[in-house]
Parts: sequence; C-alpha cells; structure tokens
Amino acid sequence: MTTTTNPATLYDLYENAGACKTEHKDTKKTHRTTNTQRESFASVQDTRISEKRLALQLFTANPVRSFMRADVVDELHLPVNHVTRLIRDLLDEGSIMLNGVAVNPRSGKTVETICLTPTTPNLFNHE
Repeated sequence: MTTTTNPATLYDLYENAGACKTEHKDTKKTHRTTNTQRESFASVQDTRISEKRLALQLFTANPVRSFMRADVVDELHLPVNHVTRLIRDLLDEGSIMLNGVAVNPRSGKTVETICLTPTTPNLFNHE
C-alpha cells in the first residue's frame, strides 16, 4: 500500500520545521592577525629552517655514521620533539634515510638508525 502526499504539504512541513521564534545573526568571525603575531610566526619559521640546516650539517659532517634520534638530540642540544620533526622532514625530503636498527644504551630498546642518503656514487666507497 502506497501513500501519496501532496508535495506542497511536504514543502510547508520542511519550511516550518526549521522555524525559530528568534532571529539569529551571522556569527562567523574573521581572524585578523596583528603585526606582532605575523613577526612571531615568521621567527618560528626561521627557527625551523635554521634547526633543519643544523641537523643536515650534522649528517653531512659524518656521512658514514649512523645516528639514533637520541644521538641527534645530544649533538644539537634541541628538545626531542624538535628532533623528531626535523628527522621526519628530512626523511620526507630524501636527505636522510633509515639505515637499520640498534639498541639504545640508555633505554635498552631497539631503535631505528638514520644516516645520510648517498647522493654521490662514491660517497660510501673507501677505495
């Protein structure tokens, strides 16, 4: 058994279902930044670039050495979360690569080791 309803009735029900007794203003706010905020954002970006440059210099200064993340933290004197972000960014770029695993002497856990990506064919050959 199929029931049919008048389309005008359905439209009226739909229109009246959302009716509200109070008027609402559009509350969408625009976010405006001040010059101080823009300068702060720029300085954070500059800091990230310089930290990334330091990390890449560490790897290029020791092209055949494998580093654990803890080694990079000790060498660069940066917080762990900064080093994790830097290593993730450098891995995504292809500047460094995962080399293997090693046991961290501090925690005893097995961790990944990271080394410089061989960009030239004779980088790792010591003939």
